[in-house]
Amino acid sequence: MLRARSSCMPNRCAAAMEPPVIHPLFLHDFETFDAERKRVANLEDVKAFQAKWFSKGGWPEWQKPDEWAEISAYARRNRDLAEAATERDCAPKMVSYALEPEARYQYSKTLAVIDEVLFPQMHDEPRKLGSSLWHLSCDYCLISTWSEGSIYCPICGRALVYSWLGD
Repeated sequence: MLRARSSCMPNRCAAAMEPPVIHPLFLHDFETFDAERKRVANLEDVKAFQAKWFSKGGWPEWQKPDEWAEISAYARRNRDLAEAATERDCAPKMVSYALEPEARYQYSKTLAVIDEVLFPQMHDEPRKLGSSLWHLSCDYCLISTWSEGSIYCPICGRALVYSWLGD
């Protein structure tokens, strides 16, 4: 069953629908989580941070075909909204974890911070969108783009997060 949420900025888009999701503990004490995330500087910090804030057994994943269909439809609808608002090429972004939108976004933002700590040489080169190696994404709205433009999500207004697609 879908539940409505008005996650979008006022007058930016209609209420979105997505399947029920998990609200992880790190959102209950977000100020502490964010302060500690900003202090992660080396592998030991990463391990301690992950042990404290992330689920030991992994996050629950979308399991049922109808859940996948609903989250996929949500991502496609947001892609269409983003493309109409920006005239940028966008793609729906699928994530397997059944986290609520803010948790998805903060989790992906945290993974980007950890990547910069663990793989600093990856970030020595300019991040070239359109190279098929880098993209910007919003895991809140489940969209990604490889086109140049604003660094903010056209749907929710959050900063887009750089992701490396690999070699």
